[in-house]
Amino acid sequence: MKLELNPIPEFPGMDGWQSIRIEERDEPLISLSCVSERMIVRPYYQQCGIPRALDDVWLREGAAQRLLQALELLPAAYKLVLYDGWRPLAVQRYLYDDFKAKLMREHPSVTGEALDRLVAQYVSLPNTDPRNPSPHLTGGSIDLGLADADGRELDMGSPFDDFTDRSNTSYYETHDVAQGGRYRELRRLLYHVLTEVGFTNYHKEWWHFDYGNQFWAKVKGDTDAVYGYITLT
Repeated sequence: MKLELNPIPEFPGMDGWQSIRIEERDEPLISLSCVSERMIVRPYYQQCGIPRALDDVWLREGAAQRLLQALELLPAAYKLVLYDGWRPLAVQRYLYDDFKAKLMREHPSVTGEALDRLVAQYVSLPNTDPRNPSPHLTGGSIDLGLADADGRELDMGSPFDDFTDRSNTSYYETHDVAQGGRYRELRRLLYHVLTEVGFTNYHKEWWHFDYGNQFWAKVKGDTDAVYGYITLT
């Protein structure tokens, strides 16, 4: 099947994603470390030394199966680089607190609910509430990029976890800059390979894709979520 790498579309707003109903499917978490030689596991937060971060990438079974389907669509010249999937609550809390502290230093006049909204654009509130868990705590979120056939990571136009406008998935659809055409091509490839098999993308992060959780259901617009909070046992 040949993919049509059409422009990345505009995204619906994410307001209200926490209120979407979850009909839990009870799928287990699957380790992705030995699933395919075309999936390179590079657990970013563990490599950064973040406490309690995992040395593997885990995903719900159904989402992992769709990742394998995505590989069938990905041209042979490319591999997927997996940075993060399911994460422990302690890691979610660390990332949230760290980013919030950074924003407080950069924007000291922003406080209270306004600050919380700013943080939540990139890092979800650490939450195990079965009605609205943090997306990565469901096992339905995956952070990933592209590498060449030799495993060298490709420049996607901004680094992973670069919380700036350049990381908006469609940024290079409208910004004509040096190398912008190459970045646009790579982002379209990653986007279409994953959405073709059922994932959705979080529009502020070219690397973040979802299947089965409330983020996914919100973007789909016509379905319940099927993945709620889960722990690694």
